[in-house]
Amino acid sequence: MSQRISVLDRVPRALDNDNDLIDLVQELFRLDRRRASDILGGTTTTAYRRIHEYLAPALDRALEIARRGAEDLQRFRGHILLDLTRSLILIKYQSSRNQISDPLARALTDIVNRLQNEIRRGGSPETIQRLIERARVLIDSFAVLAYEYG
Repeated sequence: MSQRISVLDRVPRALDNDNDLIDLVQELFRLDRRRASDILGGTTTTAYRRIHEYLAPALDRALEIARRGAEDLQRFRGHILLDLTRSLILIKYQSSRNQISDPLARALTDIVNRLQNEIRRGGSPETIQRLIERARVLIDSFAVLAYEYG
């Protein structure tokens, strides 16, 4: 239990800093089966794939918009927020069905909420880009765990 808390509690810092992101990903990939199962619980590969198949393209679309600049970011803000909200619904749905673990669902929810908050508050395109890029690395890293140990 303590491993699950220490690893996933570092997600917010990993969203803020490349070095923390790299350290967290490396630690995730060093987990043995027992410690990975502390994070994944009963997460099924199919359930995580469904979340990832929706969330990853949503992040990619948002990143492309953010790269085009503040004007496009403002213009498509509602679309981005709606995509992220749909992702939250899917995460909650899979969690309610006990298809993904509560710790993993919380980590994913925290990532999506953080992105939504930054977009709502009107963060700079550069800040939003970096946040999305880090979020994408994290969800991809969780996918590796889900496929390896789910």
